[in-house]
Amino acid sequence: MGLSREFRVSPQVFDMVMEYSPNTPEEFANCKYYNLCDGRLMNKQIRYPKNDASRHPYPQLILDAMETLQVCKVNVKALREHIAKLTADATDPVFGGGDKAKRALVIDRSAYNHIMSNIVKLEGDLADYQLIFSEQGPQMSGRLSEAHSGMQSCSRLMKEAGFSDIPGLRNYDLKSSQVYGLIQWFEMANIDTSWLHDYLAQDKQGFADRVGISKDRWKECFMAIVMGAHLQKKVERKHFEPVKVNRVVKGESVVIEESPEEAIFKALYKESNGNPDVALEYFIKFNEVIAPLKAAIDKWQAWLLNEYVPVNSVYPRGQQCVVNKTGMTFDLTPYLGTKGKWKNESELKRKLAAFYLQGVEAGYIHWLTVLSKDFGYTCLSNQHDGLVTIGEIPEEAREIAKQRSGLKYAVLEEKAFN
Repeated sequence: MGLSREFRVSPQVFDMVMEYSPNTPEEFANCKYYNLCDGRLMNKQIRYPKNDASRHPYPQLILDAMETLQVCKVNVKALREHIAKLTADATDPVFGGGDKAKRALVIDRSAYNHIMSNIVKLEGDLADYQLIFSEQGPQMSGRLSEAHSGMQSCSRLMKEAGFSDIPGLRNYDLKSSQVYGLIQWFEMANIDTSWLHDYLAQDKQGFADRVGISKDRWKECFMAIVMGAHLQKKVERKHFEPVKVNRVVKGESVVIEESPEEAIFKALYKESNGNPDVALEYFIKFNEVIAPLKAAIDKWQAWLLNEYVPVNSVYPRGQQCVVNKTGMTFDLTPYLGTKGKWKNESELKRKLAAFYLQGVEAGYIHWLTVLSKDFGYTCLSNQHDGLVTIGEIPEEAREIAKQRSGLKYAVLEEKAFN
């Protein structure tokens, strides 16, 4: 714990911080920020890092995208009302939403504080806040992460409020980007794509109903499979039982129960409200529905590792690396075993799947961002698989981004935030 740079603030301390925190743009403009651990005044953050930990510059496409994303326009009045509603719900002792409401408040309040403390322009109810990206740099796949979440990773309700009543605002989303990306890769590997095409043609609620779970939970489990989640052949009730762990609460060691760690086990455990028998039933049905796709993904991952990677590797400074469509590199050297075999093969396959699938998606969004200056629209917020803009993204820009990123089946559509 002593090596950790992040610590969880207790609920009692959080409540005190909330009570004395600034709320209006004027209060945020005049307040100062201190490090909770050492009490020192904090300096302003660098907007985005240009080099990685080894002092190598990030790919030019990523640097250009971060440079293009300067400020994000938000409705501060609507944001304040949203936070006030969350606060009321989390603190009402009779009608409040309990722990779930408090978690929602913690997440969105953190994003709100970051937004308000970085406002550079205020006009009525609308404000521009400076975009600051994670000091850790882009994700392994080339995705950009906004520092302290901001308008990128806050709740849907906060996005709906913060982006409301802004003239000319458009929210673009890549339609089924991971599925279309997988189809493209399957075609390259000469793997049957019929299951994926059938999936795209049907309402996802139908798949959820076959398992007996909610639509959102189905999507969560489905995306875990797409990203290479492992499915054990022999699954029993014990896999869905809560895990007992020791935690220090108010200075005392206590044993608490937490959900299983495996992604799909954890998702189905939550869906069952902590009932291991029900979660196991969900898993059995999910496995039956997803089995054809899982077999195809296993075949694709083997093809990636044994056929694609050897042909498409580069060898800087004696290391074996692969490069995705954002220009990011993935060092395979730690996975090299003896006699031409791979170590930790299951982990490597999962990471490769994410590296390539998310990489081509991120590349498309980065190119749309960079092209904005040539086509007259303004980019406000990178949403990983989408983009919030002021102004329409013309078809010509979409085609150029598709060609340069290699995302063959990119379908960009406008969507509401709710």
